[in-house]
Amino acid sequence: EKNDQVNIYRACLEILNNIQKHTGFTYLKVTFDTIEDNFVIEFTHDGQGIDNTEMHSLCQATQGLGLKSLKSRLLILNAEINYYKEIDSANITLFIPLRK
Repeated sequence: EKNDQVNIYRACLEILNNIQKHTGFTYLKVTFDTIEDNFVIEFTHDGQGIDNTEMHSLCQATQGLGLKSLKSRLLILNAEINYYKEIDSANITLFIPLRK
């Protein structure tokens, strides 16, 4: 649906904005895939990463509208987001259920 497309677009913009502002990356790759019944968008970069636990703490502590906006868009889409980091890379993965 058009509203879902707009919410996916704006969620991706917020994620890209956060990566640009906070990670210090030099490499960024965005991939799109369909896994089972999900549309999957993965952002992989070589900057400072964050994991799910750190993101949860940050969401509790921040007054910014960006993370709150992202969270509300994902709720509307019934989507999940996963933050993962390694020594030399990090990724953010969105799992958006496909509507039948």
